[in-house]
Parts: sequence; structure tokens; C-alpha cells
Amino acid sequence: MTSRFSTPMKCYKEALKLISKVKNIRLGRREILERALRFLEEDEGKKIFYIIRAPTGYGKTTFSYALFLHTLYDDSFVEKVIHVLPMRSIIEDAYSSAVEYFGVDLIGQQMKDAPDDPFLLKPLTFTTVDTFTFDLMKLNTIKIRAVKEYKEYGYDYFTQSSIILSAVILDEAHSILEERLLSKAFLTALNVLLKFNTPIFLMTEPLFKIPKRKALLISLKIIKPDKKPEEKASPAPVVSIGLLPVALE
Repeated sequence: MTSRFSTPMKCYKEALKLISKVKNIRLGRREILERALRFLEEDEGKKIFYIIRAPTGYGKTTFSYALFLHTLYDDSFVEKVIHVLPMRSIIEDAYSSAVEYFGVDLIGQQMKDAPDDPFLLKPLTFTTVDTFTFDLMKLNTIKIRAVKEYKEYGYDYFTQSSIILSAVILDEAHSILEERLLSKAFLTALNVLLKFNTPIFLMTEPLFKIPKRKALLISLKIIKPDKKPEEKASPAPVVSIGLLPVALE
């Protein structure tokens, strides 16, 4: 490794170079993602919760590539990256592309009935939101059948710890938040991650608005096109970025 991997922003540029070379195309840089990476460098050591508003097809996966490449150089911020998506078809595509760029040894995918990286230990792992939620709640999905047959208790602290020590990318989050029951589980997952200061990057469509009821207070920076990040004044010293009351329907 050389100094060109010393910051997430430099790793982002290296990822674009690699993709352009493999695909033999000229890949443009994305302002929103670059802004998020620059703020991430400034916010090192703080409680991280970013909402990144960008349309589908914008190239948000390259943000995960940047963080993952940086962990190979310096894992003091996070040990690895977990990229959560709502549908397995998207995961299969994202996994195939990442393996093409970086090799199978560094990339994992984990789905309930197709375990590839059951403990989410690869430097970059793609997983479904349901598998992610089960694993965070200490019920590893590869053990569900054994738990139902009373052969396992299911208290899987290892996989939960694996998530807590990662940077978590919650992609296409609007499709999760629009589902009433799933959004409640999602809220619980956010609470757990925030308690452990796990860096969270929630990616949504630009026009999607997060409901603001029932006041879950989370540290938050919103990053979207053509504007500076929206920051709310913090009434509590324990929150480093800002406070926004957020509730899920």
C-alpha cells in the first residue's frame, strides 16, 4: 500500500481509476459522494450518521469502495464495511461487480439461504436488510433452523460485534422506510448501532423525506446536491454533529 490510500477521498479516486480501467470507460466523479468523503475526514473521531441523498444509478457503491479500500490501509476508524441493500438481485449484481474489480478474497455476500460470508468478516460485504437485522439482533441467519429445532440458542454475539466494528452503508433506505413493519425493525437497528457509535451512512432518493415524529434523537449530517450539509444545533454535548428528531412510520 502507498500514500494514495491514506484517506477515503484518495481511495475514492483510486476506485474510479480501477473501474475505468477494468470497464474501459471514463467514469465521472460524483460531487455528493466526494463531499461526504471530505466531511468524513473532518469528522474523524466523532459520532457519524450521514444521510446521503442521491438518485438510483448515481454510483453510490463507489462510496463503499472508498471506505473499504481505506480500511486495507488504515483500520483505526473502522475494521471493514457492510453494504446493506433491500433486494438480493441488487446484491448479486453489486457483489459480481466488486469481485471483478477487487477479487473474491476481499468481497463477501450474505443472504439468508445463500451464506457466503456468514459472520460478515470480509473487508466489504453486501447483505440484505433482513439478514443484517437478524445478525445485529444476535440471531445469525445460518442458525435459524437449528434454533427452531432447539439445537441452538441463537445468542450470536460474534456476528453482532462484527457489525458494530464496521462502517454500515444502508443503501436504498427509502424502500425500507416505506414499509411499516420493516421500518420498525430498522429503527431498532439504528438505535443499537448509535449506542455503539457505529458509523452509519443512510442513502436515499433526493426527494424522500424521513418522517419526524416520536423524536428519536440521532446525530446527523444530510448531504445532498448543490447545498451545504444541513446541520441542526446541538443542545447536548454528547452529540458531535447535530440533533434531528427522526421517527419511522
